Amino acid sequence: MVATRVAAWWRPLSVSPDSPARSPAGAVRTPSTLLAILLPNAAPIGVSRCLPSTAEQASYILEARQTLLAKRILPSHIWTLNDRNSRFGYVVGHIPSRDSWVVRVTWIMDMTPLLSAYARAMTVTAFRTCPLCEATCGLEITLDGATVTRVRGDDADVFSKGYVCPKGIALGEFHNDPSRLRYPLIRGADGVHHRATWPQAWAEIDRLLRPVREVHGNSAIGLFLGNPNVHNSSTTLYAPALIRALGTRNVFTASTVDQMPTQVAAGLMFGTGLSIPIPDIDRTDFMLILGANPMVSNGSLWTAPDMPARLRALKTRGGRLVVVDPLRTRTADVADEHVRIRPGTDAFLVAAMAHTIISEGLVSLQSSEFHLGEGSVEEFVKAVDPFTPEAAAQLTGVPATTIIRLAREMSAAPTAAIYGRMGTTTAGVAVDGRAPQSFGTATSWLINAVNILTGNLDREGGVMWPLPAAGGPSTSGKSGVGHGIRIPGAERTRVRGLASVLGEFPAAALAEEIDTPSQGG
Repeated sequence: MVATRVAAWWRPLSVSPDSPARSPAGAVRTPSTLLAILLPNAAPIGVSRCLPSTAEQASYILEARQTLLAKRILPSHIWTLNDRNSRFGYVVGHIPSRDSWVVRVTWIMDMTPLLSAYARAMTVTAFRTCPLCEATCGLEITLDGATVTRVRGDDADVFSKGYVCPKGIALGEFHNDPSRLRYPLIRGADGVHHRATWPQAWAEIDRLLRPVREVHGNSAIGLFLGNPNVHNSSTTLYAPALIRALGTRNVFTASTVDQMPTQVAAGLMFGTGLSIPIPDIDRTDFMLILGANPMVSNGSLWTAPDMPARLRALKTRGGRLVVVDPLRTRTADVADEHVRIRPGTDAFLVAAMAHTIISEGLVSLQSSEFHLGEGSVEEFVKAVDPFTPEAAAQLTGVPATTIIRLAREMSAAPTAAIYGRMGTTTAGVAVDGRAPQSFGTATSWLINAVNILTGNLDREGGVMWPLPAAGGPSTSGKSGVGHGIRIPGAERTRVRGLASVLGEFPAAALAEEIDTPSQGG
């Protein structure tokens, strides 16, 4: 039984199960014995010591926690009994024994003198993955109670190896910002947002959403997906389920603003919108970058943290880095060569490189040949025949001699890769006095084609398909077998009738879909 002399602020309540905890041999362990195990410096029976000062309480808790960890006992957790009155709470400890049974013991206590000391004493290091972009850098986060005191790169992360950009380091400031929303808010009848619990928030969502669906149908609901929620593993898991539950096809995404041409080209050529081959930067000998600034972005659609170090390593081992960009970017600053090009004309440059490779007999399919359809190379040769280096030079502003040299250098390199991003997928150009046109999808297709012609598809040092642990197009199914994609998609926007692409609508159409009333009001 528990001793009768108990400190006023520290009283054992119960042991779970309700009866005294027993080991398989039948020995009884009373709550006082368990408390003595948890807090060995207490009085012999473990419940009669009263701590007179906050400082001593902090030391007491620290020593207890260290003892728990040393004994491989799960640290105790402190909870309040009532959100509105945090004076009293309970402490829960779990004690695994050598006999593989677990005792759960609970004490009630006056929290007032202890909570602040406990929070100050708890310094914890957590390891997380940065959610801000697809580089997925590892973070080492130091917390003092609930306050983030430091964020740095995780040196033990096998992917980022301690690298972190300024945005990742600033996560601590965001976390500690007093204006950060930490709980739901519901707008009341007075027009003011008031704090609410999660059950109240979900009830309010149901109250407002249900009538919209009942009156106007599921299509009256729209979703927008973009950074950083698409880099969140929880969103990756639950967003598809939410979309199916809502029954709406009105999904608008940030992908339609910057990367959809790359996804469409990959889907048409390789089977899915995420079957995007990426440069093997750590082993390539020749790297040609078009319309991208990976020194800043860390490699969009590439997932390669610490790109600055990777590009420096490329040059250190004798590789060559060429950047094609209208602007002198940070990546152009570190390149061996910067080629200026007229914005929006990348497709003509890459088509002329392909023309040179074919006309000079430099085609070397190697590992790429396995992925080619019958007659596809012959069709491609006909398609690029008009795009001579001389013709492309007039449109791109890049001299024909430079185009020819780049094609030869890429063909001669032991391994090589072309990589294009937003500058190749978002810029438009006016041809023959017509309205500006974007050749983003054509450029992405041509980039893949040149990687194929030079034998650098699916090859070390070339471009390769990532192999994640799970969830990617390369982790399931039979190679070479699939349904492909449908372009354009079957769905259309309500106002302008714009087609869906890979199940997504253009973000540019979202505002008009909201502002334009439907026929039914």
